[in-house]
Amino acid sequence: MLQLRVLVRRNLARLAGNRSIAVGAAICVLLLALLALGTYMRVESATVPEGALGGAVRSAAWQVSGSFDTFLVIMGIVLGSLIVSDDLKSGTLYGILARPVARSIVFLSGWLAAALLLLTFDAARSGGIVLATVLAGGGLELAYLLGVVAKASGSLLYLTLFAAIASRLSAGSAVAIGLIGTIAASLAFNQRIPFSARIPLTGLAFVWPLPFLQEDVVTQTLVGGSHDIAALAEIIAYRTGWTVLLLAAACWLFERREMAPRI
Repeated sequence: MLQLRVLVRRNLARLAGNRSIAVGAAICVLLLALLALGTYMRVESATVPEGALGGAVRSAAWQVSGSFDTFLVIMGIVLGSLIVSDDLKSGTLYGILARPVARSIVFLSGWLAAALLLLTFDAARSGGIVLATVLAGGGLELAYLLGVVAKASGSLLYLTLFAAIASRLSAGSAVAIGLIGTIAASLAFNQRIPFSARIPLTGLAFVWPLPFLQEDVVTQTLVGGSHDIAALAEIIAYRTGWTVLLLAAACWLFERREMAPRI
């Protein structure tokens, strides 16, 4: 555990050094400002019944937060793909692996640092909306809180998917394969594409983690249009299960990856 804590702190310092934290934080602040402005304009232009201001603020905030969702997905892809490649490219990874520390611990520490950063950005958005909802007199039911957890678990799933691919391949290959696989699997559910053309993608769709296909249920809950606790629990279990499975696979693959410093 001591090795893991030390390596997590080191990876956080690495993220600060390559400006991932600074750039991510700047974009996060900008998007939060736009989200606040968009929420204010929506609420001001709507007719809100007396006593329903909190719900109106919550609904409006989540409806205009699509750009923040995109930001979290992109950050998950970038952070996941760079968990190993940064240290591998600089050569510092070989110095770490020369010490009595398991490769799985090295990989897990990088994942934890990236996950902490990603969850911090996600908490800034979700926490801000929760605070605005409470200040406006709104309540926080169980279904809503589960929706927030489902959002966060989706971000972690994207992070882990690309990290798992990058545990064996280069960062560029991980991004390319991850995006192609995700897009291809999603097309299997696109009803506008002829069924015969979707048949080859069906098998991939059933084994590829697809968090965005569940977003309608999560979003409807967050805006107050649904209170299906069972569906949310199932979504959280699906995303968490895939995250754990992919993380275990990534550690196993990284343990067996052949690496040698360039001479």
